[in-house]
Amino acid sequence: MLQSFRQIYEYIPHTPLKQYKFNKDLTILIRYPNNKIEDDETFTNIIPSSVVKIYNKAYYFNRKMKVLKLNDSLKEIGNFAFTGCENLLNIQFNEGLETIGNYAFRSCALMTVNLPSSLQVIGELAFAYNNTLEKANINSQLISAGTNIFNDCSSNFAIWTTENNAQYLKSLENLAIYNIKFE
Repeated sequence: MLQSFRQIYEYIPHTPLKQYKFNKDLTILIRYPNNKIEDDETFTNIIPSSVVKIYNKAYYFNRKMKVLKLNDSLKEIGNFAFTGCENLLNIQFNEGLETIGNYAFRSCALMTVNLPSSLQVIGELAFAYNNTLEKANINSQLISAGTNIFNDCSSNFAIWTTENNAQYLKSLENLAIYNIKFE
């Protein structure tokens, strides 16, 4: 686990440390400085290894982030955490992630999402309004699926899963409305 802000800075060197907001033990990323990168280029963000939760609206409308790499210890992504990150094209989800909050990735630019088998909860409208999103790989036995998770995604959108999991996902009322395929 990271011991200081100096070590965290090695993982996310794009902005001065004083602009980050963490809880006291550095396990919750509360706020990432929105659009305060010095140059005009988009960037990759790697979540520090000490973080187990990304708080509500932590990256809200950050228009500079292009790629997101989640750490192995992350368990929860809060409501609206990445809403409006309109240049966010790719997320590398970690195995161990259990909860994606309401509207968490609403209005991003994702094309494919590969959700981990550890995932238990996806909140309402979590991936809605990703107009380019065509494929979501879900290989977990979700406990809870919110309403309209993939609302207004690409007209070719489909959920892909294993043959064994397809029937289960179709039985979840809020996922039954989507085209569920298996490989």
